[in-house]
Amino acid sequence: MSANSNNNHNQIKGILNSLSANICLLDENGVIEQVNDSWLNFAKRNNGDLKKNGQGINYLSVCYKAVENGCESASFFIDGLCSVMNNERDYFEFEYPCHSPDVERWFICRVTPYYETIYTSLKRKVVVAHEDITKRKQAEKWLESLYKNSSDGVIQVDNENKVIDINEKFHELFGYCIYEIKWKNIFDVLKIDIANKEQTSHGETNITAEITCYSKTDKPVDVLLKIIPVQIKEELVGNYVIFNDITERKKKEEEIRYLSIHDSLTSLYNRAYLEKELTRLDVKTQLPISIIIADVNGLKLINDTYGHQVGDRALKRVADALRKACRKEDIISRWGGDEFVILLPKTNKQAANQIAERIREVSENIVKKSIKVNFAVGTATKENIDKPFKEIFKEAEDSMYKNKLVEDSSVRNDIISILLGTLKENSGETEEHAKRMRDLCYEFGKALGLDEDELCRLSLLATMHDIGKVIISSDILKKRGPLTEKEWHLIKKHPEVGKRIALNSNNLCHIAEEINSHHERWDGDGYPNGLKGEEIPLLARILLIVDAYDAMTHGRTYKKPVSQQTALSEIKRCAGTQFDPGLVEVFLKIMTR
Repeated sequence: MSANSNNNHNQIKGILNSLSANICLLDENGVIEQVNDSWLNFAKRNNGDLKKNGQGINYLSVCYKAVENGCESASFFIDGLCSVMNNERDYFEFEYPCHSPDVERWFICRVTPYYETIYTSLKRKVVVAHEDITKRKQAEKWLESLYKNSSDGVIQVDNENKVIDINEKFHELFGYCIYEIKWKNIFDVLKIDIANKEQTSHGETNITAEITCYSKTDKPVDVLLKIIPVQIKEELVGNYVIFNDITERKKKEEEIRYLSIHDSLTSLYNRAYLEKELTRLDVKTQLPISIIIADVNGLKLINDTYGHQVGDRALKRVADALRKACRKEDIISRWGGDEFVILLPKTNKQAANQIAERIREVSENIVKKSIKVNFAVGTATKENIDKPFKEIFKEAEDSMYKNKLVEDSSVRNDIISILLGTLKENSGETEEHAKRMRDLCYEFGKALGLDEDELCRLSLLATMHDIGKVIISSDILKKRGPLTEKEWHLIKKHPEVGKRIALNSNNLCHIAEEINSHHERWDGDGYPNGLKGEEIPLLARILLIVDAYDAMTHGRTYKKPVSQQTALSEIKRCAGTQFDPGLVEVFLKIMTR
């Protein structure tokens, strides 16, 4: 070997040894001329016999033996190797597994012609390089698993955003199979419209955006869209497009947003929203702007009588009435409790008053538990931009309160009359019964030396003492058999309900405690508070005796009447336990005169 030839050989060997791939040089017949250190080290690590695959060995023969031993990939490799050696192609690449019982490995083999024979011979020398790609294949396998099993919809697209592949989750989200959309532009398929989508064709950056896509059935699907460019040697070859379904999150966000500006009971706007609108609309272009304040008359009495559930249902009816009376552009809000505020942009005073009148009219049709619900309404209009909204609001509020002072007492009295009528209808008690109670109470009170004011209170108590029974159905009040525990519990609530009703009326509030105490017993075993002896108001003690006497002598649906003598004997027997013994003594004298 000449000095130059020796130098070339050493240069080639140095170059080969600098490479990490397992490399050998084959002559025109497939005989190994040179191998690098990586080739030798690989053979040693895997118990290879260098005499079988080292320098001077025919590499094609080694491959043919692998075919004989059942290695399917070896046959394909031989064809590719020979095609380069025979000058049929200039490059061959082939990925293949090389597994052992303990280790899973992958290699890529590349075959290229040796430069000395590229153009000078029909039969060419070649360079065979085997590169370990196990880590890459493991990463690809992991990514493939992640891709296929991802909880997000993931697709692969080319550099024109045409679909190459989709995962199962994408199919679940949008209903498309791969054969339906392969090689179609994904933006067109899902009707995606994002401002910077042109960037996806240039690989400029990762893109993240919350958008709405449309499924195969045209159903909107809210997603967090991520577009990740795939580049090879700084050239964009495609994108991964990830669709994270945020429909439920967006739905919850919308629910939260809705609840933040709406009243949860009536679904009208809430006070916070209206205050923002007051600020937003306080501009010259919205003038004139009017405000209506509407307050529900008698709602507290409904709540106190029938409970807040009935009161809440009444408020819902009120909200429906306001929607009916107002225009689409009007902003209706529940300001708080039983007060509502309506904001009327670009509305003069005359138009506002017309809407206020419609509100009064529709409220006449609101009936809950036989009680009419109506409004006290006030209006005000802002015509000068320099006038603070606070002053306009106060004008409307003052107007409403003036109307309420006029109407409220009348409304409450009307409600009391309606409740009393309902009670008579439910219980079957007649006007004769009420008259007997008033007359006997008056006579009893006179005998006790009560003054005229107290006699008037006693007469009113005789009429109104059972007003709390309006909460009890006629089925229970007229029941002939014994009451259940639940029914009895309801009956025992009526004194407290009656007290609450009385406190809501200027005409009844002065007998509220007597109404609450008319089922208390002298011995403390009564209800609702277990008052004892003279803790019980005097008028309530008087009423208890008169009511018991009338019940016994005239009967009830559940009990036949008894004679006067029997009734008086029973009252005398219960003196000191159920009844005030001193009052019983006076009552007996009156009744036996």
